Formats: sequence, C-alpha cells, structure tokens
Amino acid sequence: MADPVVVLCQGTVVETRPVAEVSASPRADYTQHLLEVVPIPDPTRRIPDSPALLRRVA
Repeated sequence: MADPVVVLCQGTVVETRPVAEVSASPRADYTQHLLEVVPIPDPTRRIPDSPALLRRVA
C-alpha cells in the first residue's frame, strides 16, 4: 500500500497519486517545479548550537 500525496496549487488539487509515482514522474507542471526546488541537505554544513536548545528544563 502506498502513501498518497495531494499537490495543491492556489487551493486547487493538481495531482493525487502515491508518493513514489509523483516523485518519479510528476504529471502536473506545478508538481515538477516543486520537485525541482527541494533543497538537498549538505552534511558538511552545521547549524550552530543554540543556547535555548542546550538549556535543560529543571
């Protein structure tokens, strides 16, 4: 069983299919554009530690 995804463009459904199908071959131009701008994580970049995240709650 596949997880479905619904792609909306300005509140209108432009595509509804399983995630694997949408990512492999998007049918809607809008879906294609969304997939083209997905950021690829860079493991060499590190977000500096935030003191708020390091604080322990007593």
